[in-house]
Amino acid sequence: MDFKKLIKKLEKKGLKKNFYNILIVLLIGVFILLISSIFTNKQSIGKTEAKAEESNKIEEVGDKTNISDYEQTQKNQLKYILSSIQGVGKVEVMISFESSEEHVPALDVNNSVSTTEEKDNGGGTRVNTQENNGKKVVASNKGSNNEPFILKTLNPKVTGVIVVAEGAENKELQYQITKTVSSVYNIPEHKVNVYSMKK
Repeated sequence: MDFKKLIKKLEKKGLKKNFYNILIVLLIGVFILLISSIFTNKQSIGKTEAKAEESNKIEEVGDKTNISDYEQTQKNQLKYILSSIQGVGKVEVMISFESSEEHVPALDVNNSVSTTEEKDNGGGTRVNTQENNGKKVVASNKGSNNEPFILKTLNPKVTGVIVVAEGAENKELQYQITKTVSSVYNIPEHKVNVYSMKK
């Protein structure tokens, strides 16, 4: 339908002013909708960024909690084992760890070897060998985030243990405690210190 013909029909009916008023109101409404959608998008983007920062902070706190949970579990298990030994009463332990948890990511390894043999005019040959070694961490998609694909998590290594126990004034019992801790954590005996608990 032609727009000019529509206006002429409206003029004949005397509705030209009303038509222009309706058209202006519609244009203003569309303009308001566009402006409000722009502000809404900016606010939602800001909220999304704030949520992402908050989840990152929660993950960092979660990692620290996991480490302390692992340490606490090790302490509790060691206390239980040592207090079960004949002659050992109450036990307190302190365990030193080398580092925190270590995550081992999956790697995409791309190794290639190319050999080129060149002959010169004098009859000599030269062989060129070129090796390309490339490693890339494999990522997995979690929502809109790319995170490394973790194959395994290595617990922190124990580097030393201090044991304070009732009955540790007995040298034979002290030796049994030292041997037990040394074998449990696969550390040398000189890294295990056993002391008697004060009475």
